[in-house]
Amino acid sequence: MNPLLDSVILALQTGKQNESIAQIDRVTDYCMSRNDDKVFGGWDREPIRLLVAYHWAKGTLLVHEKDGEVDGIFMWYRCNLSDDWSFITEWMPDRPDGDSIFMAFLHAENPKAFKDIVLNFLRFEPAVFTLNLFASRVKKNQETRIIYTPKVFLKILAIKESNKNGE
Repeated sequence: MNPLLDSVILALQTGKQNESIAQIDRVTDYCMSRNDDKVFGGWDREPIRLLVAYHWAKGTLLVHEKDGEVDGIFMWYRCNLSDDWSFITEWMPDRPDGDSIFMAFLHAENPKAFKDIVLNFLRFEPAVFTLNLFASRVKKNQETRIIYTPKVFLKILAIKESNKNGE
């Protein structure tokens, strides 16, 4: 049972929050345009739209924009290291006392967007320095769990941008 998910579904169905739904649809459009095996695994539009709205509602969605256009997103979950992909597919609520952060959906168009997203993530989730960090990658239809240490953020932040605009 996930009351927040139920609330998000109701809000999307009633369509009364026009500005919020327009923003959710804009981010969903971006996700659909990047709908590949690396990030969304060929998902249909409605599950991605629900995913975007759900993460927005729970405060685990970062959107990066350049010139008014979305050019990066990041969604994550607070969970336990023992949790697997079913944590997402079964729409389980985040675990406030979880020992880990599952860095689930990350896509950026350029190094600047990537770095800005990471900096914002560190502001939103300073606990990343005390929790387990993991992600999942799918290669050749095989899911692989990747365990990270906080040092990954130092490496990301050290990425050089090709110019001031990140182009």
